[in-house]
Amino acid sequence: MLTGIRIWLIATAIWLAAPTTPLGAQATLVRHDTSLAEPVIEASGHGETRVAPDRATVTLSVETKGPDAASVAAANARVQRRVLDTLKALGYSGAQVSTVGYNVQPNYEPVANANQPKQVGYASRNTVQVTLTQLDRVGPVIDGALARGANGVQDVAFDASNTDAPRQSVLAQAVSNARADATAIAKSMGGTLGRLVSITAQDEPVYPRAFLARARAGYGASAETPINPGEIPVEASVIARWQFVAP
Repeated sequence: MLTGIRIWLIATAIWLAAPTTPLGAQATLVRHDTSLAEPVIEASGHGETRVAPDRATVTLSVETKGPDAASVAAANARVQRRVLDTLKALGYSGAQVSTVGYNVQPNYEPVANANQPKQVGYASRNTVQVTLTQLDRVGPVIDGALARGANGVQDVAFDASNTDAPRQSVLAQAVSNARADATAIAKSMGGTLGRLVSITAQDEPVYPRAFLARARAGYGASAETPINPGEIPVEASVIARWQFVAP
């Protein structure tokens, strides 16, 4: 992993290419900086680990089309009620199921040899999210909803409810990496690393691991949909400065 290293000196413009260290660090002498009272080494460090998810969010949609808005909305409501009843029978209702999108709008389709699409009625889409803590139930939830009329699986996202301890661990790893690089640079220049001048942690958000799936025409419920949650990366970076003690 490459990390960025800079050496700041009270000096005129000088450029020095330091030897490459085993950690892939680089050093540079830069222009005079009056805001610094002493030469310092600035190093960045990065840490990363992975955690197993403990919850999932499944986003399902029901889309219907027809000649007029009222009939399309009514048809959508009937299908969505079947889907919600199925989810309830599987143990998911209340705060576990939430509507995240609903619309009824004109439906346009392309016309051969025409520059503009043509309105061919209306379309309605109702989208719900289902939150699960039993990850082995993701497949059955998808299968049950599709069997009862849902015709879109927009995504399946996995995340972890508590990443505090892993993040603290990777922060320590990032600090250790930054210090190791700074120490190597100081040694390569014949000096030593002095006191810590400053250190800043750079937050790197934990993104859910997501999978995108689409319902296919002729979908069958003879086999359960396989879902593999994988692991979620937890990362942290720091930028630190230490005093450079010259020989």
